[in-house]
Amino acid sequence: MREIKFRFWDKHNEKFIYCDLFDINKGVLSSVNEEDHIPQQYTGLKDMNGVEIYEGDILKVYRSFEPCEKDTMGGGNGGFNWYSKVEQGEVFWSVMTTGFMIEYSGYDDIERMGSWRHRFEVMGNIFEGVDK
Repeated sequence: MREIKFRFWDKHNEKFIYCDLFDINKGVLSSVNEEDHIPQQYTGLKDMNGVEIYEGDILKVYRSFEPCEKDTMGGGNGGFNWYSKVEQGEVFWSVMTTGFMIEYSGYDDIERMGSWRHRFEVMGNIFEGVDK
C-alpha cells in the first residue's frame, strides 16, 4: 500500500512541515491554513538516493529511451543508452491524467512519472531552489 504523506510550505517561517495521514487524523495540523501554508503530496516514489519525491520537487532526470550506436548495456552493437539524456523537471499533479507528471525545463514536454525507466535525483524544490 502506498504511503499517504504531505508536506506544507509555511510561507511565514519559510520551511516545510511534514506529516502523514495519521498525523492529520490526530489533529497535528490544526494550525495549518490555506492562506499561510501550501500543501504538496508525496508521490509514493523515491529518487536514486532514497529521497522521497513530492510534488513541487525539482528533479534531475536521467531519461532512458534514447537510441545510440553502441549498446552501453554490454549486448553488442546498437541499442539503447539507458542514461543518455539528463534533464531537469518539476513534479506536479495533473487533474487531466490523475497522476503525478514531470514538466521539463527549457521546452514544452511533460510526461507521467514512472512511464519510462528513468532515474530521478531530487535537486531541490520550487520554494527553496536547487541545491546541486
